[in-house]
Amino acid sequence: MPSYLEISVKCSPQDEDLITGFITASLSQGLVTEVNDDDYVVKFYLPAEEASRSKVEDLGRHLVKTGLVQPESLDQMISVRPIEDIDWIESYKKSFKPVEVDNYVIKSTWDKTEFPGKTEIVIEPKMAFGTGHHETTQLCMRQLAADLKAGNKLLDLGCGSGILSIQAAKLGAAECLGLDIDLAAIENARENIVINGVDKVVTIEFGSMEKVTKIGYYDIVISNLIKDEIFNLFESFIRALRPGGTLILSGILKEQEKEFQRFLKMKNPQGYLVTGMNEWICCRVTKAK
Repeated sequence: MPSYLEISVKCSPQDEDLITGFITASLSQGLVTEVNDDDYVVKFYLPAEEASRSKVEDLGRHLVKTGLVQPESLDQMISVRPIEDIDWIESYKKSFKPVEVDNYVIKSTWDKTEFPGKTEIVIEPKMAFGTGHHETTQLCMRQLAADLKAGNKLLDLGCGSGILSIQAAKLGAAECLGLDIDLAAIENARENIVINGVDKVVTIEFGSMEKVTKIGYYDIVISNLIKDEIFNLFESFIRALRPGGTLILSGILKEQEKEFQRFLKMKNPQGYLVTGMNEWICCRVTKAK
């Protein structure tokens, strides 16, 4: 008898976050996205039991309700395959490829490949968030490498697996605080900072901006969220930054850039810079002195 079901969901890059968000919130914490040219396949695993079949049906209803697929095309978007335990583990390991971002490489704890001249960030990839494969993470990494100076203090809101805080520590940050509201993310990030030997610099805590009590304290605040959450938290981000400090924001689609620029003009920051990758942008904002 098979022990697990492997569920594969084909999607476009712009729909990936909507799909992975629903899966991690309602179905499974463990998933991986395979990227082949412009085709994305989100894979996750459920026990081979009747309740899991119902979850797959819930996923189908969600995709139809949100307009991502027509009912008659569901079987072209979702596929289910029974597998054994060992197949699941090996499939997950094989599907997790190292990610190179300029001078950095993000790789799993079981990957023994050497990357001469690269700074390694080694993670235990247990969930959808923070594996480094997504464009928004890579945009944030590039901007962080350009802006962070040795001795800086960093706030990483929505830290996920802790990749950005780990990178900051390896760049020479004196202090990093990573916050997330997902308990699984907190556990994984704490594990990863130990693996990378930066647990003396990086602190991971449960919560959001209500946990930040120091005003004008951080040199850099970085956050990879969706647009509406960024809008809601923007003033809190600015309040946490020192005058002249840097705010790095991603999770924003290119089609939302004009709306985001209008929002920034109302907030009147000292200046901002936008970079992009595929369907996504990253915005660097400088707090007025």
